[in-house]
Amino acid sequence: MATAGSTTWLKGYEVLDKRRWAQTNSRYGQLTFFTGLASDGEAWAGTVQRVGWTTITRVSSSSGTRSKITCSRLNGCR
Repeated sequence: MATAGSTTWLKGYEVLDKRRWAQTNSRYGQLTFFTGLASDGEAWAGTVQRVGWTTITRVSSSSGTRSKITCSRLNGCR
């Protein structure tokens, strides 16, 4: 992991899928944009938005998967 200003770079390895990945996160106030790439060619992009105690994560993948996860202190994640 490395950080410079509002940008963070991450990299890792998934043992089960045997693939490496890298992701870049850039934060602008309450909104974070991220993009990633895995060694098998999968790419993804998304946002994390903080609204009070709630965090809304949206992500789309080159595999066609789209997800929205909402997490709050009262309701947990769904």
